[in-house]
Amino acid sequence: MRELPWKWIDPVKMRLNELCKLPHGWDGYRAGPVQFTKADFAFDLLKKLYPFDGPVPQIVPGFNGDLQIEWHLGLYDIELHVLDAYNVHAWRATPVTEVDGEEVELTTDFTAVMEWVSAMMAAQEALIAAQSTAA
Repeated sequence: MRELPWKWIDPVKMRLNELCKLPHGWDGYRAGPVQFTKADFAFDLLKKLYPFDGPVPQIVPGFNGDLQIEWHLGLYDIELHVLDAYNVHAWRATPVTEVDGEEVELTTDFTAVMEWVSAMMAAQEALIAAQSTAA
């Protein structure tokens, strides 16, 4: 069986490795590197819920060895704050959410995020199709 061409997998691996190798005090204070267990969980989570052809997400370190995965595409914003394995704070803002967006705390069921990502990707594809039709 042929593997899918995961466009984002290598850049995400490289970014997570960089974040795990950050020196203590990388923020000018006392922040430590991203903890491997959190990076590993984030990577596995992305493989399960993110489409193989999706754009590379932004990944930023947190102060406590945690990390945040972000997408900002058009009118969609999704942020996953990986506090620990199976402890994720998820937020999104779209044209249909309230002004402050929508937040959920996730432990084992990440269906909501999968639906958010699918909606974001569908909106992005519709925008690209509309732009190519207008051109």
